[in-house]
Amino acid sequence: MTTKADTPKLPGLPLEGAFKRVRATVLARTENRQVPWTASSVTGEFYFHLPKAGAQGSAASGNDAEIEYWSSIKNSANPKSFEAYLRKYPNGDFADLARIKLEELKPTHTAAITVPPKPRIEIQPMEAARGWPLFPMKRY
Repeated sequence: MTTKADTPKLPGLPLEGAFKRVRATVLARTENRQVPWTASSVTGEFYFHLPKAGAQGSAASGNDAEIEYWSSIKNSANPKSFEAYLRKYPNGDFADLARIKLEELKPTHTAAITVPPKPRIEIQPMEAARGWPLFPMKRY
C-alpha cells in the first residue's frame, strides 16, 4: 500500500492523482473514519516528479482511461463492477476505494422473522351473546 510520504515520489503522478491515492489510503487505514478533503486553485498540470521521457502520452491516456472507468462504476451497487476494476487496475488510483466498496457491498446475514397470522375474531350481535334486553326497563 502506498503511504502518504511515498505518493508524491511516484514519477508521472499528477497532483490530483497524489491527492486521490492519499485519500484512498487514509480511508482504508482508518476504516472510513477519516476522509481527507482537498481544495485547489491549481489550473494546470502539476507533478512532484515529471513523467519519464516518452511515457508521458501513454501514462496520461492510461490514467484518463482509468478515471473514466472508475467514474462509470463508482456509484454501482454491483460488486462485480469493482471486482472487474481491480482485475484491470490492481494498483490503480482507486484500488483502495474499490476494495472498500466491495466490503460495503458484501451481503449481511439477517434472520427471517415469521409474523403469525392475525387471530380470527367473530362478532356476534348482543342479543345472541347475552339475551335481549341487557337491562330490563322498569317504569317508575
